[in-house]
Amino acid sequence: MFDEFLLGEDFDDNFKKGIDNSYLIFTGQRTYPEIISNEGEDHFFFFDPDITPSKEDIWDLIYIYEEYEEYEKCSELLNLISRPKKKFTKGA
Repeated sequence: MFDEFLLGEDFDDNFKKGIDNSYLIFTGQRTYPEIISNEGEDHFFFFDPDITPSKEDIWDLIYIYEEYEEYEKCSELLNLISRPKKKFTKGA
């Protein structure tokens, strides 16, 4: 399946889906179980959903969203970094 992801025609779409899924988890809008419960869809993530994201993970996502010119998402992610002692939580 990973080879299909890398070599398939839909690489860009799958990559975007992965960063969008990660964004939803980082910002607390969706949980990992909620995302994977959508049967019939492939589930891609920018990071390992079982590991709490680091500030570096969030910065990487900000840089990627800058390339897509999605500045509202960049701003929301930047707010996560600038909050004092904000703990990132994963879905149960």
